[in-house]
Amino acid sequence: MTLSPPSTGTLRRNALTATDVVAMATATYAPTAALYFNTPIAVSFAGSSVPFAFLLATVAMLIVASCMAQLAKHQATAGGYYSWIRSALGQRAGFIVGWLVLAGSFLTVPGVCAAEGDYVSTILSRYGVSLNWVVIALILLALVTVINIVGVRPSVRFGLVILAVELVIVTALCIVVVAKGGAAGNTIVPFKPPSGFGALGGAMVFGVLSFVGFEAVTTTGEEATRARRHIPLALFLAVIIGGVFLTFGSYAATIGFGVHHSSALAGNAAPFDTLAERFASPAFRLAIDIAGVTSFTASLLLTALAVSRIYYAMSRDKLLPPALGRVSARYQTPVVAIVGEAALALVLFLVLGLWVGPENTYAYLGTVLVFAMVPVYVLIMVSTFVVFRTSLRRLFNPFLHVVLPLIGIAVVVYPLWSISPLGGPQAPPYDYLPVVVIVYLVAGIVLTFVLRRRFAQAEAAIGRAAFADTDESGAQQPSHA
Repeated sequence: MTLSPPSTGTLRRNALTATDVVAMATATYAPTAALYFNTPIAVSFAGSSVPFAFLLATVAMLIVASCMAQLAKHQATAGGYYSWIRSALGQRAGFIVGWLVLAGSFLTVPGVCAAEGDYVSTILSRYGVSLNWVVIALILLALVTVINIVGVRPSVRFGLVILAVELVIVTALCIVVVAKGGAAGNTIVPFKPPSGFGALGGAMVFGVLSFVGFEAVTTTGEEATRARRHIPLALFLAVIIGGVFLTFGSYAATIGFGVHHSSALAGNAAPFDTLAERFASPAFRLAIDIAGVTSFTASLLLTALAVSRIYYAMSRDKLLPPALGRVSARYQTPVVAIVGEAALALVLFLVLGLWVGPENTYAYLGTVLVFAMVPVYVLIMVSTFVVFRTSLRRLFNPFLHVVLPLIGIAVVVYPLWSISPLGGPQAPPYDYLPVVVIVYLVAGIVLTFVLRRRFAQAEAAIGRAAFADTDESGAQQPSHA
């Protein structure tokens, strides 16, 4: 495969339509997989009030999406939110975001690999096929790596088909459950807040986790048509679609098991399989299984795609090794970044998965991922204020650029505070997982001082990308232009 010299290759322009970017924004966080696996964990915190927690998480992510959309209208790059923060707050802030995203690549891809490997292994065992989850995870990782190397369009189109199928199947089951009144009739109990802020916050962590990944679409700024218009639209639609789906789905699961039997839901590894058996048919159960597998696969595929673009942009901005900026001359994809990301994921899911098991690997890494991503969301909201008070001052709006970001910061920080030692005692290992992120973040901050000379050189060499004060320009410019 022929590669471009470092930092000279470009990504394929106008490869993604409006439908593509909406599909990517939604499919990346895998709404069906999130519903299957995050609902029981959230129930262990908030009991039957999980739909209320998911609804609050939706509101929080809509505020984050609003801030992202405001920035996406005025700058479209392969770095996405990383580039916005670097442009608004400087090289050090950009590096911190990249540092946290680096953790995200360590966490998201291996976590999903482990969970899907275990899920597929369980399904196959029902049909008399014995295949270890590690083997399945290795096959999945190899598959998504190859598809992402071949090109961004096949990856997103594959995700679009999967998204459509999974949403139809699972929504149909949820409608059947609700129409039949669940175990003991429909009720408003699931939309009442649980007792204790820690219970609500713990559930909200997994509500926020259900959306993590929707921001990945911002990294297609150099590959999407009319990116400054289509990416903001995709951000809002992804959160709205996911919010309705997750809230309705968790409500169906709650009443399907019964509001007074939340412990049964929390302890069920495949709750929607159980719902299909109780309220539908064995054939529907098979469809539910397939929807879960395809949802995980789409999430894995598109998350890996997005993280590789962050690596590519950071390499281009001289914050990561130049090799990560190499682009395939044939496919116009950042092939070195894609392969490097896969190698890192492979090491982590093998080590951690064999140590604590695939289910715990997903739960623990997912919790750490939320703790790592919340500072990124906070920096995005801070950047929104800075950008519209400086370079886009003419467009400044006190509500959109001050009040809304402040509310957003409070709402996304609350779940982390509630599940941290400051919010009260938590069951291990959730009691010390926040400490892991804090140590990692502090290490990143220390590195910004160690590398301050490199940051100064990068600032002088590439400067900061401008935010255009128009919604759409004739040509999309890369972040180093």
